[in-house]
Amino acid sequence: MQTRIPTTLQKRLKSKKGSILIEYVIGLLMFVVFLAFCVDAVIIGYKHYYIGDGIAAISRTLAVQSGAEVATPQGFPGGDTAYMTSKEILERFQQIADVAGFKEGDWGLYYEEIDTNGNVVKSGQLTEKTNFKATYLNKISIEFRGTYQWRALSGAIPGIGRDRILTIKRTSMAEFVRSYD
Repeated sequence: MQTRIPTTLQKRLKSKKGSILIEYVIGLLMFVVFLAFCVDAVIIGYKHYYIGDGIAAISRTLAVQSGAEVATPQGFPGGDTAYMTSKEILERFQQIADVAGFKEGDWGLYYEEIDTNGNVVKSGQLTEKTNFKATYLNKISIEFRGTYQWRALSGAIPGIGRDRILTIKRTSMAEFVRSYD
């Protein structure tokens, strides 16, 4: 049966009676794959834009607060109303991730403090119980890592539906002085 299909195809192409149909079907399949790629590119671009906007706001918050703690630090200007705890930051970002299409457990926020010499002082994953205190004028990097898939394109091309990692990083500078000594 395997030799029958190619010979039938060769006969059709030689007689030119079915060649236009074959070209049309191949062109249609190429168009469907291109359309699936465009749809996925728009969806992934939206996720990247929306998460990038959210991570920039979180980066700015961490810079103003010089980190994130479980409770509001003593002497923070504005007190509890102006300070966002680690838990509040994660709750806020969970809403952003939900809108962007990331399920809980498919993403994480990672922080890093870098001193003026470029050395990493602290790093880890931001959790509800994180006590991350950055030193004044040190750099704070916050990184989003989330998994996504090519949804539409994976239906057109087998094997492309594996999980991919979206990484977005923003850096800011710690602004809150914890000790005036």
